[in-house]
Amino acid sequence: MNTDFINEYQKQLVNWQKQLFDTWLENLKAAPNTLNAQEAYEKTLSYQEELVQTSFKVQEMTNKAVMESQKQFWDNYFEFMKKAPTPTA
Repeated sequence: MNTDFINEYQKQLVNWQKQLFDTWLENLKAAPNTLNAQEAYEKTLSYQEELVQTSFKVQEMTNKAVMESQKQFWDNYFEFMKKAPTPTA
């Protein structure tokens, strides 16, 4: 199994979390007295939705890669076994 997909998924997740946190801090620093609660809520919800949707896409790609690796392994196994000499009793 190729662990690059899992490592990439974890890197992306950390990056999205950092981006969400950094954006949230920027908004707090930019206008502490004029913070629009509705706008902050909508932006946070939007970022969360984007994070979840992207996470699903990465999981889907990872699952496809894992399934393809397993299929290739078994296809190769059966192809090899069909070509191997038949054991005699």
